[in-house]
Amino acid sequence: MIGPSGQELTRVLYALGLSRADVAIVNAVECRSPGNDSRKLLHQLQKENQKRVATGLAKIPTPAECCRPRLLRVLRQYHNVIALGTTGLRAITGGEDNIMAYRGTPIEGVLAADGKFWRDPDGQLSGHRLHIMPALHPAFILRARRWTKVFRTDVAKAFRWVRGTLGWKEPTVEFNPPAARLRAFLNQDVPFIAFDYETDGLEPLVANVRCI
Repeated sequence: MIGPSGQELTRVLYALGLSRADVAIVNAVECRSPGNDSRKLLHQLQKENQKRVATGLAKIPTPAECCRPRLLRVLRQYHNVIALGTTGLRAITGGEDNIMAYRGTPIEGVLAADGKFWRDPDGQLSGHRLHIMPALHPAFILRARRWTKVFRTDVAKAFRWVRGTLGWKEPTVEFNPPAARLRAFLNQDVPFIAFDYETDGLEPLVANVRCI
């Protein structure tokens, strides 16, 4: 990773007391797109593949799909990975995960011999174990500076995770609490409370509460 994106990553590492020599930087796609415009290439591929599917022809693989076997060979040398951007995350997992849905969320799993990645938070599967922390790509940060703090926080969180200093505590789960206890919980004198309100239907005026 070079240029402004590489400089952004270097600044984050420096803030953590690290340098680029302390980490291995691996590109999901090794080759540059024509004109260095990967978005244009992917758009053209999508249009061409739509025609191919309609006529029964096989799809043309994307650059990331072509590079994935090489990437997986490299990944088998490591166990702790920061996946930068949607392309990086999908290249590792082989799925359709979006970085915005997973950034900052530790993912534990195994890389099977056939190249498939299986999520395995409980350590039940055998294979090459990977600890993945998804984070935004520095190139995105350069276009949307409001995400800079989020990016730097997620990278720092990744290093705390692999060092065993993340400090995560499993939440206490209580089923079917009395109404008075629930009311007391929601009325706590604390800066904020986050909760999810689930119903048994989509229309809030007629749906019943399933859980909070």
